Amino acid sequence: MSAHIPKLPQGCVLLMCFYHGTPITLQTTKKQYPAMSKKITEGAKRIIDGMLSEGYTKEQIADDIQKQQEDLHNKILSVAKFVSDEILEQAWGADWKHKEGLWAVNIATLLRLKRIKNDDMYGWSLHDHNSVRNSMDGGDVACVFSDGDTQKQLKKARALMKEMSK
Repeated sequence: MSAHIPKLPQGCVLLMCFYHGTPITLQTTKKQYPAMSKKITEGAKRIIDGMLSEGYTKEQIADDIQKQQEDLHNKILSVAKFVSDEILEQAWGADWKHKEGLWAVNIATLLRLKRIKNDDMYGWSLHDHNSVRNSMDGGDVACVFSDGDTQKQLKKARALMKEMSK
């Protein structure tokens, strides 16, 4: 799955939280990013420490969190091929903003437990106004990830923009 992001103003950052190639994007300011990042990291630590104190093993914790993340992921896939606030609300219901945070904390937990690796399918991608983006007509931007082949990346971005304009 690829992500569509608008042109980023200076001082704005996007943290893209990937699970099985599906990104959920958290937006904040460059100044507030360290606090947001710390909150996600501390949330993962609290979950692990809390479940360990209840007698869970690290493997059991990873199993439970991954099952929860798979459920969140499958709900998105059941309604759309791309992610937007409207799609998240449709997939997850009225508390979608809470689940958006849970998505990020779950990824941090799974990374900490070494259940997933931080790569182009899982983990994090941080973007600011300097990020590499493929600009399209009308000022829209497609952010796609590939194996470093810029022609392939541009082709993917154009296909994404065509699909999104339908």
